[in-house]
Amino acid sequence: MKEKLTKVKKEKKGQGKAKAESLALVTGEELLKMENLIKKELFEIRFKVKTASWGNVSKIKNNKKQIARIQTELNRRVLEQSKK
Repeated sequence: MKEKLTKVKKEKKGQGKAKAESLALVTGEELLKMENLIKKELFEIRFKVKTASWGNVSKIKNNKKQIARIQTELNRRVLEQSKK
């Protein structure tokens, strides 16, 4: 049973890297649009949680992580341009 849990944890760790790599292929404008959409969705979910009409609280965590990935990619691009 412990072996199954460690395999699942390892798979989950690898997923973030794949998502970050896919963000590298997206243009800056699209990243900003994605970030704004995710922030709006996060706001709506928080509102629904406060009004007790939403049961899936894990979506908040996932959205926060996605926003962080987008911001990391944007910052990486800014740093690359400043080095040139």
